[in-house]
Amino acid sequence: MLLKKIVIIVSVFCFALPAFSAGDTERVLKSSVSPEKGNVGRQFSYTLSIAGNDLEGVKIILPERGEYYPESSSDKKKSSHKKAEEPEEDKAVPLYIINSAVKDESESDGLKQVTVFVDLTCYRTGVHQLPEIIITDSDGVRLGYSIPAVTIEELNKEGQPEDIEPPVELSGNYTRLVVLVLGVIAAGIAGFFIFRYFRNRRKLISVPEIKQTPLEFFMTEIERLKLNECINEGRVNDYVFGISITFRRFLSMELGFDAAEMTTGEISAVIKKYLRNGSGYAAEIVKIMEAWDLSKFAEFTLSKELLLINYRSTIAAAERLHEIRRSADGQL
Repeated sequence: MLLKKIVIIVSVFCFALPAFSAGDTERVLKSSVSPEKGNVGRQFSYTLSIAGNDLEGVKIILPERGEYYPESSSDKKKSSHKKAEEPEEDKAVPLYIINSAVKDESESDGLKQVTVFVDLTCYRTGVHQLPEIIITDSDGVRLGYSIPAVTIEELNKEGQPEDIEPPVELSGNYTRLVVLVLGVIAAGIAGFFIFRYFRNRRKLISVPEIKQTPLEFFMTEIERLKLNECINEGRVNDYVFGISITFRRFLSMELGFDAAEMTTGEISAVIKKYLRNGSGYAAEIVKIMEAWDLSKFAEFTLSKELLLINYRSTIAAAERLHEIRRSADGQL
């Protein structure tokens, strides 16, 4: 009877131990590309994120910027897309060009997330798998994920010829030739007088440099990213990542510190330090940013109404902070 109880206790302990230890090291990797289909020369946004309680020792190798060419038949067994410094004649057109690759880190309630944003342009038709972003754990073991692919179509798939003006008949058609010669002569005379005007001009008119304020930059970026349309179209992830990065860049320009690599709590502490009576403003900004963290880390889908409120609150907070920084009470 005693032996049976010991066996039961040991069995329960063995089943319970993995359950308690697995949650501390569980990591979630997500990858996506937008759009998934396009024509030759189209830009694509490739996103990869890894989230978990413990990301210590996790190493991410960003892909290098530059041109990437299709692998040759002799290299297919060796590697995937390989960067070629001197392409062969039959590979003059690259498969894709990586324009930029950046990494963003954030943390909320002990849950950390690292997101990689890759901007690339594709130039060859067909279905192509995007480059793998190397991620390894503390033991150097590579972490796998589903690598997205894009479909590139021809610009003129039907092969319809463009409207081309028929050749000019040389026999007896001198009017166009005369007009062309007179036009060249007139352009040459005008260019000569313009050259003399600028050469003899002694006093130059200085044009004042137009410089955007941090608030003007913020408003321009949210219009360029069309974040309001993202909300109306239900693209929550695009809105959250776009507004988060843009607002962090606004804070960096407005307060003079690098907010891109800081967590929400760290940003709150800096705002309290940089601004007089900054506790109230810090709490307001933290409340706005926690909604983004909730959507990114907890995978909680915010409703359209909450997203619109968050969008308006973010703009109001940026305007208020910009005004405070330029008031006598808000100076550093």
